Amino acid sequence: MVGLIETIKDRCHECYACVRNCPVKAVRVKNRQAEVISDRCIHCGNCVLVCSQGAKKVRDFKEIAKQFLQDNDKIVAGLAPSFPSYGNQLSLDDWVSYLKSLGFNRVYEVAWGAEMVIKEYKKILKKATGPVISSACPVIVNLIKKYYPDLLTYLATIVSPMKALYRYIKKIEGNDVKVVLIGPCLAKKGEFEGYEDVVVLTFSEIAEPGQNSGDYQKIITASKQEVTDRRNTDTIKREPDDESRALPLAGGLIRAITGKCNIFPEGYNQVEGREKVIDLLNSIRNGEIKPRFVDALFCEGCINGVDLYHENYFKKEKAVFNFINRAKDNNVAQAKYSETVASRISLKVKFKEDYRELASPGEEEIWSILNQTNKFTEEDLLDCGACGYATCWDKAIAVYQGLAEVEMCLPYLINEKRSELKEIQILNKEMDTLINFSCDGLVMVSKDGRIERVNHSYLNMVGFKRQDLIGKRVEELEKERYIYPSVASLALKEKRNITLVENTSDKKRLLATANPVFNENGDLEWVVVNVRNLDLINDEKDKEKEKLKKYLDNAPQLDNNPEGNTGHIIVSSDEMKNILMTCRKIAGTDSTVLITGESGVGKEVVARYIHEQSPGRQEFVKINCAAIPESLLESELFGYETGAFSGAKRAGKPGLIEKADRGTLFLDEIGEMPLNMQAKLLQVLQERKLTRIGGVKPVKIDFRLIAATNRDLRQMVRQKYFRQDLFYRLNVVPLYIPPLRKRPEDILSLIKYFLDQYCEKYNKQIKLTRDAEELLLSYSWPGNVRELTNLIERLVVTCEESFVDRNIIIEYIDNPEVKTPEILINKIMPLPEAVARVEKKLLSMARSKGNSTYDMAKLLGVNQSTVVRKLHKYFKQ
Repeated sequence: MVGLIETIKDRCHECYACVRNCPVKAVRVKNRQAEVISDRCIHCGNCVLVCSQGAKKVRDFKEIAKQFLQDNDKIVAGLAPSFPSYGNQLSLDDWVSYLKSLGFNRVYEVAWGAEMVIKEYKKILKKATGPVISSACPVIVNLIKKYYPDLLTYLATIVSPMKALYRYIKKIEGNDVKVVLIGPCLAKKGEFEGYEDVVVLTFSEIAEPGQNSGDYQKIITASKQEVTDRRNTDTIKREPDDESRALPLAGGLIRAITGKCNIFPEGYNQVEGREKVIDLLNSIRNGEIKPRFVDALFCEGCINGVDLYHENYFKKEKAVFNFINRAKDNNVAQAKYSETVASRISLKVKFKEDYRELASPGEEEIWSILNQTNKFTEEDLLDCGACGYATCWDKAIAVYQGLAEVEMCLPYLINEKRSELKEIQILNKEMDTLINFSCDGLVMVSKDGRIERVNHSYLNMVGFKRQDLIGKRVEELEKERYIYPSVASLALKEKRNITLVENTSDKKRLLATANPVFNENGDLEWVVVNVRNLDLINDEKDKEKEKLKKYLDNAPQLDNNPEGNTGHIIVSSDEMKNILMTCRKIAGTDSTVLITGESGVGKEVVARYIHEQSPGRQEFVKINCAAIPESLLESELFGYETGAFSGAKRAGKPGLIEKADRGTLFLDEIGEMPLNMQAKLLQVLQERKLTRIGGVKPVKIDFRLIAATNRDLRQMVRQKYFRQDLFYRLNVVPLYIPPLRKRPEDILSLIKYFLDQYCEKYNKQIKLTRDAEELLLSYSWPGNVRELTNLIERLVVTCEESFVDRNIIIEYIDNPEVKTPEILINKIMPLPEAVARVEKKLLSMARSKGNSTYDMAKLLGVNQSTVVRKLHKYFKQ
C-alpha cells in the first residue's frame, strides 16, 4: 500500500528532525534518506511540520476531486467546523459561495456529524462499565491500534464526526453522490483510504483555485446572488448547535457531553498533545488510573491540525467563538438537515488491532552495534540526541530493528571527519613534497586554460617565477612564444593524451605529455602536464636502456642439453619447471603422453619439446583432428592405395601416421576425433600396424604418440563421446599445463621474450613502464600464451610511443579483468616460502583495490615504503 507521507529524496539532508519528532519512531533511515514506514505511521503529520527542507510530502487527492466535479452531477462538500480558523477571513457564507462556484451542489457542515456523534457518546456512557476513550481523532485511533492494542477494548466504537456526516450524506443524497470532505487534518485522508466515492482535502488544497485566481471575493460575489435567490427554497431547518460547532476546540467533546466548561465530573479526563496523550495511555496501561471517559486529541484541538498549525492559536480559537456567537447572521443556503434521517443511521465502527512487534536485541548485540561507533563503556554513551533518538541505547536498538543506520552518530562522525581531515592534511603534505621534489616538471591547467599549479622543477626548466605563471592562460604563453607549442592547449581542445616537444623562450626543448582529467560525468576538469628536459633525456638514454634491460632480464634461457634445456620455452614458475623436468624424464621412452590444458597454454610447444629431447626421433608430424573434415580424416590418417576411391591418386598416398614412422605423432584436439576413427586409432596403437584404405597388406610403424586436448576426456567418456579403452591407452603419462593466470611468474618473462623478438623483427624500441607491467600481471589472460603473444606483436606493430604505460595497455585489452592469484599449498615447504606466497597474494589483492601504493599501504596496515619494497621484491626482480 502506498503510504500517506513520502520523502522527496533530493531534499532530505540528514538532519533527523523527523526521526526526533516522530512519537512512534515510524521513520526509517536508509541510504542516508529518512523515509516514513507506512505500516507504522499514525498519520500525526509531525514529520511534515518539522522538516525545514520540505522533504516530507503528503499525498493529495485534488486530481480525484477535480474529476468528481467534471464527471458528476451530484457532488457535495462537507466543511469541518474549524473552517473559521483558516485565514480568519472567510465566513460560512463565503465558504458556501466559493464551494458552489467550484461546482459543488450542496455544502454540509461537519458539525452535523459532530451533533450525531455527541448524542451517541452520551448513550454509551450511560451504559459503560469500564473506561471509554474517544475515537473522534483518527491519530488517537491509529496510535491505539498500532501501539496500545491492549487498550483497544476501551476505544469508543463510534465513527468520527466526519465519517458520521459521510454516512448521513450517502443516506440522504443517494449512493451515487460523490463527497469531498474539507478540514485541517492529514489523518482524515488515511481514515477514508480505499473509498472510491469520497476524498479528503485540506483547507489549503481546496483554496488553491481561489488563490491562483488572485481574488477570492470576485469568485464569491459571483455566486452569492445565486445563493440568495435560493434561500427561500433551500434553507436549513435549523443550524447545528453550539456544542457541535465548538468540537474542534480543545475539550470540545467532553464539554458537549458533560455540559461543563472547566470542572468535569470525576473520572472524566481531557487530554491534548502527543506527550500528554502517551503519558495518559501509559498510565491506563499500567493501572495507575482508571478513568470513566477520556476526550483525547493528538493535537491541541482540531484548530491546531497540520493545515492550521502555523496560525496563531488564540486567533484561531477566537475565530471559532466569533462564528458560533454570530451564527444567526450566517444562516446561508446550506444543505437541509433531517434529524429523522440522522436518527436511523448507525454510527458504530469496529476497530482491528494493527500491532507489529519489532525484534528486540540482547545486551550483547546492542553493545556490538555501539562498538561500531567507538562506544565501549557507559561513559562513552553521550545521549546527545543528534541522531533523533533520546539515548545511544535506543538508537542501537533502532539499528538492530532496521530503522536507523550505524553512522547516524554526530560525535562519531565528527571524530571521523577529524581523522579524515588529518589524513588529508598528511596526504596533501606528502603530495606537495612529491610534486615539488619531483625531477619532472608538473603543471596543472584548469578547464578554461589557466595554470593553477606548478612545481619547482618546472619553474627551473622554464626560468619563470611562480607568480609569473599562476593564473596565466597557456594560450597567452604560447602566443607570446614563452612556451610553444602548448601541449596543454592542444589537450584541452582534443581532450586526449598528447606528447610533443615544447620550446621555451631561452631555447630549451622540453618533452611534454598532457593528460586530460575527466570527472564522473565525463566532463573535462583539468589537464596535467608532465615535462622533462629533452637534453637530459638524451644524455641518460643509454643508461636507462641498460638499466631497463637488466631490470627486465629475469627469464632463464637455457642451452640445448638434456640436463637443463628448455629450448624455446620461457619458464620461471615452479609449475612449468616441474613439467619440463617430467618431459626430460620420459623423453627416452616411447610411452604415450596426453597433454591437457586450456586453449593457448602451449600444449604443442611442450609436445615439440618432448620430441626434441627424445634421442633418435626423426619427423614430428602434427595432425589437428578438428581441422580435417570427417570425410577425409581416414584417408589423411591412414593413407590409401591406387584406385581406392574416386579421385584418389594413381600412385596412392601414405597417411600422416605412416609419415610419423621413427618419429613423433602429435594428435592435437584428440577430443574432436569421431568415434569410428577412435576405434581404428586404438587398433594401430595396440598392433603398431596400419592398413591403407584399399590395401590388404598391413604396414609396420614405429612412432611416439603425443595427444593433446582442451576438453575433459573423462567427462566425454562418461557421456559416450570418447572411447574408454582409447582414453586409458592415451593417458599413460598425463601432463596438465596450467593456464597463465595460475603461474604469474612466467608472465613478465614471456613479455620480455616476445617484446625483444618483435622489436627486433620490426626494428622498433619499445619499453613498458612499471604500471603497465603491473596491469599485465593482474590481467587474467583468458587466451593464455597465445593471447599474450598476439598482444605484444600488436603493441609493437601499432604503438607509436617508446614508453608504454598502463593507459596505453588498457586500449589493447578488450576486457581487462583483474585476477588474484590463488595460494596452493599441497606440500611441506619452508616457512619463508609460505610467507612469501601469502605476501604476494595480499599485494595482488591490494593492488586491484587501491589506486596508489599509499592506498595499498593503508589496506595492508604497513608503511608505503614497505609496499614499494615488497612490490619490487615479488614483481620486479
